[in-house]
Amino acid sequence: MRYITLGLISSCLFIYAAGTSPASTDTSNYKSLQNTLKEKRLYNTDVWKNLLHYDEGHSAINKRSNFFLSKQGFKNPKAEYDMFVKDIFKNLKDFKTNNIKDFNNTALCRYPARTYFITKALGDESLDKTVLSYQSNCKDLQDFLSMVPLDSVHIEFAAESDLMPGSSMGHSFLKLEGRLKNDVKFEGLDLKKGTLRTYALGYFALMGESFNPLDYARSVLGNMKGTFGLQPFDSAKSDYLDNQQRSVYSYKIDASKEQLELFKLHLFELRNVWIHYSFITHNCADGLNAVLRVLDSKLWVKKDKPFITPLEHIQGLKDKLTLDKVSLSPNKINFTKKYGQNDILSLRKSSKFALSLENNNTLAFYFSPVYSDIRNVDNSYKELTESRLVSLEGKFNLRLNKPYLSRIELITLNSIPDIVSTKSLSKYISIRFEENLYQKVGSSYSKSLDTSSKAYPTLEAGLGSGFYLWNLVFYTQGTLGYRYDTINNAYLRLNTALVWRLKYARLIASYNVYGDFVSNNRGYDNKADIFFAFNLYKSLDIFGEASYYMSLFNPIASKMRVSYDANKTLTFKVGFSVNF
Repeated sequence: MRYITLGLISSCLFIYAAGTSPASTDTSNYKSLQNTLKEKRLYNTDVWKNLLHYDEGHSAINKRSNFFLSKQGFKNPKAEYDMFVKDIFKNLKDFKTNNIKDFNNTALCRYPARTYFITKALGDESLDKTVLSYQSNCKDLQDFLSMVPLDSVHIEFAAESDLMPGSSMGHSFLKLEGRLKNDVKFEGLDLKKGTLRTYALGYFALMGESFNPLDYARSVLGNMKGTFGLQPFDSAKSDYLDNQQRSVYSYKIDASKEQLELFKLHLFELRNVWIHYSFITHNCADGLNAVLRVLDSKLWVKKDKPFITPLEHIQGLKDKLTLDKVSLSPNKINFTKKYGQNDILSLRKSSKFALSLENNNTLAFYFSPVYSDIRNVDNSYKELTESRLVSLEGKFNLRLNKPYLSRIELITLNSIPDIVSTKSLSKYISIRFEENLYQKVGSSYSKSLDTSSKAYPTLEAGLGSGFYLWNLVFYTQGTLGYRYDTINNAYLRLNTALVWRLKYARLIASYNVYGDFVSNNRGYDNKADIFFAFNLYKSLDIFGEASYYMSLFNPIASKMRVSYDANKTLTFKVGFSVNF
C-alpha cells in the first residue's frame, strides 16, 4: 500500500490564511503566565508525556528528528516543556511587535496540540484569543485543519489474507472522518462546506520504491525509520478488500469534541517526524497505541511483553470499542455465509509455551513469541492459518542427564483457505534449523535419537489446496525444500493432512513423503503423525502426539550416500501448552 506522510498533505494545498493582527494582550502579563506554568508542572502530567510519545522513560520518536525543541526532549519531558514555554511566549512578544517573518517554523505554529493543552490549563481567555489570532497566520496549520476535519475516529482491523500467509496477525489503522467547516478549493476541486472527508491514518516503515530484502531484514531487526501517513480511506480500504483480499473490521471510538480537537492538532505535529520502527517491537500496533493515547489515555494498551501484535492491540481495546461494520473481501463472502464470521476478539494471544515428556526419557520445552497454529484448540478463526517467528525447542534427556537444543524456527508462515469457496491456494514458507533424527557416529548414523544440539538449516516453500467440510478440513501441499547435513540436499515433499476441529478438542492426522534429489540426510523419507489436543481451561491445552518415521526408498548409490543403522522409529510425547 502507498501512503503519503502527513506533511505532504498540508504542503500540497493552496489555501491561504489572511494575515491577522494580534489581539490586544498586555505583554507584561506574559511573565506572570510563565511563572504559573512553572508552578503547575504540567510536564509531569500524562497528557504532556503522551504528546511526546513517552513510554518507559523516553520517547519512541527519533531524537534526531525535528520533533523536539530541546536536545534532551526525547528523554526529559521537563526540558522539552521549559523550552517550549520559553519559545511560545517569545513568539507572542514578537507577534505583538510584528517581528515574525516565517510563522510556519515557530513553536506556536508547529505545536498546536501542545499549545492547546497549555492554554486550556491556564484558562486565560485573553491568551486564548491571542494564540488563535497568531495561529491564523500559520499557513501549513490552517491548510491541514481545512482539509482534515475530524468528527469521529474508528480503528480498522484488516484481517488475514489468503494471498499472504504472513498477514495472520492482521494490520490496524485509523479512519478519520469529518465534514468540512468551510468551502475549500483544492487542486482544481471546489469542495463545499459540509462535504464529508474520510482519511486512513497508518503507521508504517519508510522503505524504498523497489523491493529490497535488506529493508525487510532491517524492519525485523528494528533498524528502520517509521512515520504516520494519511491517504483517502476508500483507496486504503479497497486495497485491503480487493487487492489483498483481507476482510476489514471497523470499530467506533467514543470521544468528546475536546479530545478530537487535541487529537487532530497532534496529527499535524507528527508531519514528517521520524519514529522508531520494528516489525516485532514497534510496529503499526505500537504506533497507533501511542497516538490513540493522545486521544484518550484510557485507550492505552499496556504491553505485558516486549511486543504487541495488531490483533492483540484490538483485543486490548475491546471493552472501549463498538463494532460498527465488517466488510468482507470478495473471496470470503461465500465462505463466511457457509461457516460463519471470524471472532477476532476471542482469538488466543500470540505467545506460546509448551512442556512435554517424550519417549519416557526426555523433557521438551517449546517457546514461540509470535505464534498462531492449527494445533491450538481454538475455533475463533474459521480458516486454518499459522504464523511463527523465532521459535525455540529444547530438550533434556533424563537418562543421559543432558540438555540440548533441537530446533530453531526463524519463520514459518502457512495459510490454508478453502479452495472451493475462496478460489485460493494454500501457501507455505519455512526457514529453520533442526536436528537430525538419529545420533551421528563418524560418517554414519546410529539407532539412537539425536541429542547433539547440532541444528542444520532447512528451507521450504510450497503451494497446495484445502477443502473444508464443516468441522473437517483436508489439505495437501507440495513443497520444494533444501537441507544441509553432511551433504547438500534439495528435495520435494508432499504433505497430506486431515484436521478435525471440535469445540474442546482437535485431532490432526498427517502423512509426509520426501523425494530427495541427492540422498536422504534427515533419517527418514516417510513420516506418519497423529496429534490430539484437548482444551482444559481458557488457553491451556493438554496434548499427545505419536510420530512414525520410515526409510522406504533405496538411497542413490553414490559417494554422497548417507547410511543409517535404523530404517524406522516410533516416537511419542504428552504435555501441555499455554498461550499468553
